[in-house]
Amino acid sequence: MTDTASAKHEDYLGEKRDFDNEKDMKFDDDINLEEEQENSPIEAVRLAVPITDDPTLPVVTFRFWVLSFLFTALGATITQYYFFRSTSGTYSIFFVNLVTYSMGKFMARVLPEKKISVFGYEMSLNPGPFNIKEHALIGIAVSTGSSSAYAIEIVASTDLFLNFRINALGSLLLIITTQSVGYGMAGMLRRYLVYPAEMVWWSNLVQVRVQTYWGSGLIYGALGPARMFAFDGKYWFIYIGFIIGLIVPALFWLLSKKFPGVKWSAINIAIIAQGMGAFPNGYVTGIVMILGTALLFQYYIYKYHKVWWTKYTFILSAALDTGAAFTGLILFLFLGRGISPNVGVDIPSWWANHYVDDNSNYPNAPYRGIDRCGAAGKNWTSGTL
Repeated sequence: MTDTASAKHEDYLGEKRDFDNEKDMKFDDDINLEEEQENSPIEAVRLAVPITDDPTLPVVTFRFWVLSFLFTALGATITQYYFFRSTSGTYSIFFVNLVTYSMGKFMARVLPEKKISVFGYEMSLNPGPFNIKEHALIGIAVSTGSSSAYAIEIVASTDLFLNFRINALGSLLLIITTQSVGYGMAGMLRRYLVYPAEMVWWSNLVQVRVQTYWGSGLIYGALGPARMFAFDGKYWFIYIGFIIGLIVPALFWLLSKKFPGVKWSAINIAIIAQGMGAFPNGYVTGIVMILGTALLFQYYIYKYHKVWWTKYTFILSAALDTGAAFTGLILFLFLGRGISPNVGVDIPSWWANHYVDDNSNYPNAPYRGIDRCGAAGKNWTSGTL
């Protein structure tokens, strides 16, 4: 090869390297731009949720199948058992997260690396260290058994209040149908409610369950909404809440336009209203501890010690909820007559739990009973709550 040809070849290789480098830089820029678009504009979410991914981590493993099946079956059994009791406990997903993490680490330590075949699908008993993807997938699977299906309320209420029993096959088809419709709607709305980084689901950062009044199945399947929410019903004042919810956000929007220098937009009425709706529906003394903890961790530590907040806050929240779940279970079983009517104690009456009903008939009763909600056969009677 002549010197001229060699020089041209070197120039070509140099231009090719420059072009490849530019392509790599452009590809990296595209990745960085995509990652930045996936990142949340909310600082608390950015601190808690990483946007990186390791595609080499195994996900659907033997450990996943064993732990998810075990805790899903356990959760479905406990949830359905508690569903029909007046005093109930909860099957906390935080309990599942903490226990499955320990069990996953234990299985990764003791199981052999032997491969097995199940229905033609080959998997290893121990593909390596227990990783975050397995842990997350176990939590997602177990969450399906941590709450009762709405259709259960329809099946139970028609039998209890209307004296009409749906057979086993019909009940199963009803439950599967309603759940499938719900999952289908959730899937169709993912591109609007899940995928955008701006859509923040605070309950998923640390899953918080908000109790509502009984359930949709009972209200619409047995009682009918008119007996609950008509102007002569027991919950007519809910309409006042609708009016307040319409006026207050508009008021703050007008204030933000009138006084742009003041951060009125930082006041999120929806979050405030949801937080008030999550207040305990029992004794109010716990609110003091809730407010104190919130001010300490969500204001002071978040503002002045962000590194500590990022590392420990959500773990601490899961630990507190898990401890509350264990405590509630122990209290229910051994102090609240959960095991037997003869095993328990009578809670003394004091100013924080003293209850007097409208007619002062039961000065210390925690609640009043119902006379089948006024249902007798298929006809409504004049029964009252």
